[in-house]
Amino acid sequence: MLNWKSLIQKKPIIVIGPLILVVTATTAWGFGQQKPIIMPQQQAVSKQVIAENILTEGKKEIEKAEEKTPEKPKILTHKIQQGETLGGIAEQYNVDIDTIISCNEALNPRRLKIGQELKILSVKGVVHQVEKGETLWDITRNYKIKTQTVLAANSINDESKLKIGQELILPGAKPAVIKKSSNKKNTAGNSQVYMASRSNRSFNYPTKGRITSPFGYRWGRQHTGIDIAAPKGTPVYASASGRVIYAGWKGGYGKCIMIDHGNGIQTLYGHNSVLVVSKGTQVKSGQQIAKMGSTGNSTGPHVHFEVRIKGKPVNPANYLH
Repeated sequence: MLNWKSLIQKKPIIVIGPLILVVTATTAWGFGQQKPIIMPQQQAVSKQVIAENILTEGKKEIEKAEEKTPEKPKILTHKIQQGETLGGIAEQYNVDIDTIISCNEALNPRRLKIGQELKILSVKGVVHQVEKGETLWDITRNYKIKTQTVLAANSINDESKLKIGQELILPGAKPAVIKKSSNKKNTAGNSQVYMASRSNRSFNYPTKGRITSPFGYRWGRQHTGIDIAAPKGTPVYASASGRVIYAGWKGGYGKCIMIDHGNGIQTLYGHNSVLVVSKGTQVKSGQQIAKMGSTGNSTGPHVHFEVRIKGKPVNPANYLH
């Protein structure tokens, strides 16, 4: 039997496609009087060539794998420049407006300020702050995304160690109205609890009338809600379903109602003349809760309406439809 290895080591070779020609004569490349021996290339390739091929292919596979492995999402900071719009900023980062809004609680899309800093998520999705009693299963179910997606995006090894207030990046999630089934942890005790969604505007106006004072600085201090004026006795309605957690006199707010909507969201209705619900009452969106008045620190009949997230007043205009 012909020893190919020995032959290759001692004789010059020429590679032609899948074949190797081994020159057996000592004459020039014309091979003299003798015919070259033709053998399959795979049998003639040396161990060194095989090793080089393996390394080359391995490198290619690693490069392909690196190309397929997406970069982990992160939160960036963008400082608004003159002439920029929210849509233009979203396009610049290849995300959508909903994604930017979900990262910036107090943002008013219609009132961008030069120099204002925005949190920008590097992928389309939502930034969610963990609430007391929430589990990763609760969060992924509410947003309709996979648990593994959240674990990978946030480098979480043990999902049981989530911390209250921890920010989670939820790639692909939408800041839509979220429904939760009734249970003991549901503080609103209702089959539908609404998470505030600036893009979907989950709350209704609490009454009909004219907005006399918007959210923002007024008379040298922060005005924490919007004022809607109408004649005394005009009905005031629950902006969304929930549970009444306060009904009574509340300092400068006068006769006041506060409703808890779950997920850290509350609404406040101040300066009423008459309260028609009491603390602990379950109310539905659009249900009358009071009559407009001018109690407390007030210059005329109106309702002072606030939206609070985790106790912090935010601009109601971003939530109302």
